[in-house]
Amino acid sequence: MKHLARFAIGAALCSSVGFSAPASAANGQNAAFFGGLALGALAGAAIAGGAAAAAAPAPVIYSPHRCWYQVEPLFDAAGRQVSSESVRRCD
Repeated sequence: MKHLARFAIGAALCSSVGFSAPASAANGQNAAFFGGLALGALAGAAIAGGAAAAAAPAPVIYSPHRCWYQVEPLFDAAGRQVSSESVRRCD
């Protein structure tokens, strides 16, 4: 959210800087226009702090099976329960 606010402020200032200087495009002279555009882009990027794009989230892998953990008792050789363990079960 912080980067978005900085970018919005930079874009607003970029547009105000880019359009405040008069540009002459008569007779194919577009240098003033592109110079103002470049200056505005540089000023906007500097103010925005060069906000980088956020990394894409990791893909979520959905399993077609329903899985759960179930507690299973563990028995010794004599048949007595000595402990238990969690076992993953799936449909």
